[in-house]
Amino acid sequence: MNFRFTIPHNLVIVFSIIICAAILTWVIPGGRYERETIDVNGVERSVIVNGSFHYVDSQPQTWQILSAFYKGFINMSHIIVFILMVGGAFWIMNDTKAIDVGIFSFLGFTRRHRPVLFCCPYRVCRGYS
Repeated sequence: MNFRFTIPHNLVIVFSIIICAAILTWVIPGGRYERETIDVNGVERSVIVNGSFHYVDSQPQTWQILSAFYKGFINMSHIIVFILMVGGAFWIMNDTKAIDVGIFSFLGFTRRHRPVLFCCPYRVCRGYS
């Protein structure tokens, strides 16, 4: 029997992590740190108070895992749109062969100017002798 391991789809991996985290909410007790706001170089930051950990009631997750993707898309939509725009820009540059043309033109430029590019640093190191 020829068994070949394949990596699962990325959404399967993410959903598996969400399910594992939801199961762990039933096992691991809940806890919380007290926070205080301090001023660091003119910027207010919320920091944890040392030794302030205390246990709180657990909030086991059940049906909330079904809405985790939706809430994640809503809360991080600006990052998702940015990634899609950058990916689209690279797709356009790859489809129009702009990157290939840029690399080949740079290589042609360095081939024409090889004595200037490579002899000048050599002469600087030797002291123009």
